[in-house]
Amino acid sequence: MNAYGDVPDTEALAAAAAGGDAGALDALLRAVEPEVVRRCGRFLLHREDAEEAAQDVLLQVARNIGRFEGRSKFSTWLYTIVANCARQKYRELKRRAAG
Repeated sequence: MNAYGDVPDTEALAAAAAGGDAGALDALLRAVEPEVVRRCGRFLLHREDAEEAAQDVLLQVARNIGRFEGRSKFSTWLYTIVANCARQKYRELKRRAAG
């Protein structure tokens, strides 16, 4: 298990999803969703904002899983997306508050 609460087959699900297996992608997204929300919550103060950022993360994963080459662990690749989406959401909220 890693920080994403992955069951041992998460890497296998990621590899299968990257290969075009839609069922594996669905299972992968369901498996990582709770931890993605939690990780987004570390960047954002309000749960609703974290959940919105998490949806952005899951959408990015679904759109870009074909680019996952397996050179790093899936959790590393996923955390990069989490950090980028959460930071983007934070900047968006900051601009909205300033303007």
